[in-house]
Amino acid sequence: GYSFHNMKAFFNPSKETLKGSRDFNEWLKDTILGKESNYLEKLKKWDEAPGGRISHPREEHLIPLLMAAAAGGEDAKPELIFDTSADAASCSPSDQLSPENHAVSGYIFQ
Repeated sequence: GYSFHNMKAFFNPSKETLKGSRDFNEWLKDTILGKESNYLEKLKKWDEAPGGRISHPREEHLIPLLMAAAAGGEDAKPELIFDTSADAASCSPSDQLSPENHAVSGYIFQ
């Protein structure tokens, strides 16, 4: 599952949806990769995170991430394996409203 799955926004991007995707992506990275080890508890409240509902109007496409995190368990060492936020941040102003500029990240829990 992607960290951004708002299909309406994907096909009609706006400054709000781009910002929401970046905010949620940063929240995910901070939550999963941060020094605090309670990311499983924090992920339960993903819908309260900045940009959470903009990025995921419905939760079913975030469930794969939640399941992978839970399957990895509390002792897992999460790793960032995919992140488009640097690419999106460096795009030219004329390309900023492209659907591809919604921030997306992926993780593995080992």
